[in-house]
This record gives sequence, C-alpha cells and structure tokens, in this order.
Amino acid sequence: MLRIGCVKYLNARPLVRGWPGDVDFDHPSALCERLAAGKLNVALVSSFEFLRNPIYRIVNDISISSDGP
Repeated sequence: MLRIGCVKYLNARPLVRGWPGDVDFDHPSALCERLAAGKLNVALVSSFEFLRNPIYRIVNDISISSDGP
C-alpha cells in the first residue's frame, strides 16, 4: 500500500479526501524528513524540498487554490 503524508492543515484535506488507505498527517518539516528517509512514498511538501533533493518528482495539475471568496 502506498504510504502518503499530508500536512495537518485544513486546506490540504481535499487533496487526500476519498483516499481509501491511511494518510499520515504531520507538520511540513516532519513530512520532509520522513519522505527523505523513505518512510513515505508520497507527501505534500514545499517546493523547496523538491529543490533540495533531485530524486523527487512534481505531480502536475494539482494545487491548493480557490476560484472566488
């Protein structure tokens, strides 16, 4: 099963809503450490983490955004 990490913030919940497996919610720095250590397969982390580790890939067409108030 895919090991997924997501930040604890409410605005990120729609990105993992409906996922049938477990999601590990944690602080951004902890997710970065766990992803780098291989304890997670996928995680919502900052673009700076992507730049620090060239083995990561960006998933296109997914964002936290709104269209209106």
